[in-house]
This record gives sequence, structure tokens and C-alpha cells, in this order.
Amino acid sequence: MGRLRFAVEGDGSIEISGGGDRYRDLGAMIRLDIGTNNHVCLDYLCSIAEVENGTIQFGLHEGEVYETLIERHRVTVTHEFLDRSEEFEFAEFKEIIETYWKTIYGLRSAPHIVRERPDLSESDASLLGWEKYWQKRHPYRGRIEGIPASGPE
Repeated sequence: MGRLRFAVEGDGSIEISGGGDRYRDLGAMIRLDIGTNNHVCLDYLCSIAEVENGTIQFGLHEGEVYETLIERHRVTVTHEFLDRSEEFEFAEFKEIIETYWKTIYGLRSAPHIVRERPDLSESDASLLGWEKYWQKRHPYRGRIEGIPASGPE
């Protein structure tokens, strides 16, 4: 079956496929709780980086439908309304979320959306907004496509 795969559809939506039953809830969590929201995906990437480097012991993300607990050796995705959860190795979860970021960071929002920084790409504006909100530099700076080591300001 393989791991999850992501593809951008013509309407800008994300098609999530692959993985079989083992990835049912992870795929649903990505679709429902992260969606195409750069800020939320940046939150997940930050937790991954901070757990990996020992800055924090765990990262907890409570979404609309799922709770995701990121720990150094495993990640648990728990459905909030049904009695079920899935566990993944940290490295596998990290790879999936990094791949998802690379899929969504260049997407454009609907034309009627008014952006705070229209002079920047949406991903750059999201990154600056994230850093302003959390008052720190994102730990993925310079480590992944779409999160530059320096700039924008």
C-alpha cells in the first residue's frame, strides 16, 4: 500500500491517497485539522523540530476532530469522537508532514481573501505571521523548501 501521497487538484484542493487502513486517521487528520492552512502546518513542523532537538518533551495538537501527540519515538493520532487511534514512528510522521508542507506551501488562497502582506508570497507571509505570533524564529528556517534561512522581513 505504501505511505500517504499528496497531489494538488485543479481547484487547489489536496488529494490524499495511499497508505490503506493504517493511514486512515492520519490522512483524515491532515485533511481536517491542517487542511491547506500554512500556519497550522508550521505549528506541526515546529513541534516536530522541538521534540527532535529536545527543546520540548512532546507537542500536543488539538484539532477539530483529532488530537495529535508528538513524542520523540512515536506520534499518536487519536480521533476525538470515536474510540480509535493510530501510532506512527516519529521519523515516518516527520517525513509525511514535511512532504505535506512541500505540497501546500505554494498554494494560493481564494482571490477574494485580503492578505496582510500582499507584497510577499503566501508562504512567506504565513512564516512571518507565525514568527510574529510566537515571537521566535521558526526552527525549520533553512531546513526545508518554502521556509528560507533568511528573509523575508
